[in-house]
Amino acid sequence: MRRKTTLRELLSFKPKKGPGFEIKPTFYLSVMAAKMPLPSIRQVVEPQGENGAIKGFGVPLAGNKEDLERPMERGVYAIASMDRKTVLRATVISKEEAGFDPEPFLRSELAAELSEEMRSRMRSTWTLIQITFESFDPEVYPAVLFALAVAERIALLTEGLVADPVSQVYKMPGDLISAPPENAHLNAADVVHARHKVTDGKHHIFTLGLQKFGLAELEIQGINPVNDALAVTFLLNVAQLSLNGLGVEVGNTLGANEERQFQVTHGGLDKTIWQGVEAYELIPQGTEDVNTVLVRWVRESD
Repeated sequence: MRRKTTLRELLSFKPKKGPGFEIKPTFYLSVMAAKMPLPSIRQVVEPQGENGAIKGFGVPLAGNKEDLERPMERGVYAIASMDRKTVLRATVISKEEAGFDPEPFLRSELAAELSEEMRSRMRSTWTLIQITFESFDPEVYPAVLFALAVAERIALLTEGLVADPVSQVYKMPGDLISAPPENAHLNAADVVHARHKVTDGKHHIFTLGLQKFGLAELEIQGINPVNDALAVTFLLNVAQLSLNGLGVEVGNTLGANEERQFQVTHGGLDKTIWQGVEAYELIPQGTEDVNTVLVRWVRESD
């Protein structure tokens, strides 16, 4: 009986020292707070992690110690991890100041995947809290998980919603952090989202989110709609390899049979999607249709 082949074994890669990537300034999260007053910074982050707070340190950049116990208000807060290797900047602004109007988005195709609860929370937004990185742990993974945890905590306390603008995805508190695959520090699905564009009846599936780490986004074209879910799974698995620091690069191949593989090539030709963003396209190495190779990849890697 043939041994099952793992995706990691199917990829030819060049190991890199450390994670091989960093957090780019484009990585930020926005919490849409639907409940007022806002929680105090101590309810969000606290050295002992009391009452569900995230372990760490928080301080308003303009104020005094007493403000730690008061509801957060318009202004800027610094939030640091316990080891102080990661420092976040939380900027609190009103929806009016941000020019936030959810209705145009909620009428768009991008909102189709939102649940009624998510739509309700978006419409109920009072305040936005934007979370960016002032500094981050060189290992990257702890910094990302800390930021996700802080955003999730604020959303939980404010009955809000978390937006990841680069990945073009919105999440409920409780959905931001999931268990990573074996031998991984971070689940790609927590920071990368797959979208599609229809061209001549075929789907162009692509990732959004890897660019937040200075990594190339991934795309695969000519997908029959019936194979959309397979293509998304495939791309997220390859994205996981990138986030595991395994060096997905042009020239890599994916597949159990040397003559029936996907090859990583330069992509990004559709400038309506990739203006200023690097992308790699995954194409069949031989002459077979992309859908045939994709279905076989799934069978061989299960």
